[in-house]
Parts: sequence; C-alpha cells; structure tokens
Amino acid sequence: MRNESEYAGYGTNPRETALEGIVQYFLNHPQTKELLSDRANNDLDEQVRKFAQKALDNLSE
Repeated sequence: MRNESEYAGYGTNPRETALEGIVQYFLNHPQTKELLSDRANNDLDEQVRKFAQKALDNLSE
C-alpha cells in the first residue's frame, strides 16, 4: 500500500490536476489557451480559476 508522501506532488482537485497535465503536455495545442480562458472565467471552483488565470498569464510572458 502506498503512503501519503508518495502523492505529495499530486493535487486533490481533479479539474486542476487535469489542467496541470494539459499545460504540461499540450501547451502548444491550439485549444489550450481557449480552455484555460474558459476555466479562468467560468469554473465554479476558485482554485481552478486561479490556476487557469496564472497559466494564461505565463503564456502571455
């Protein structure tokens, strides 16, 4: 059985974790910016909105 420390790098919010994977592996995909923008403006979870906005800000740099 795995202990909790093995999961230390994983988020507990599945939508945020999914966005992290998309940003990490599909940053240059044509729909990524659109998806991040939608999540930054419309997600019900503030944590997801903040993550998506931060990712968008990093894309603009």
